[in-house]
Amino acid sequence: MQRLIDESEVRKLVQEHYRALDDANFDALNSLYTDDAVFEIGGQIHRGRKAIVDTPGNTIGRAYEVTYHHIGQIYVDLDGDEARGVAYVIAYHLPNAAELMKHEDAGGKFHVTARRTEDGWRFTQVRLEIVFTQGDPMRVHV
Repeated sequence: MQRLIDESEVRKLVQEHYRALDDANFDALNSLYTDDAVFEIGGQIHRGRKAIVDTPGNTIGRAYEVTYHHIGQIYVDLDGDEARGVAYVIAYHLPNAAELMKHEDAGGKFHVTARRTEDGWRFTQVRLEIVFTQGDPMRVHV
């Protein structure tokens, strides 16, 4: 039973990450990462919780009025207090919410490593692998 609970909690981390982005509630990312976490996107590496939390507000938060992340399958492999997983994600980015036909989209894999802490499961490492883009060219480097 504990295995199912742990898998569910790691999946919830992925879901909460994208909820925070779509709600533009970037401070909510604080509770998802360890202090020493690493986030890699588009060859850029962000080290530490503060850098990870600050990045979206300075990038997608400034470039897009609306984002919508659709999460497909999420695979989780547990090994005691460590977990590895991958989520398949399609992201829609609208620079102007009133112009619904103008969007910048990307799809890829959200690779995660998480650790059970005193506060629950937290990301220790994340790598966003972009597989494709579509629509208008992305304003934000991915």
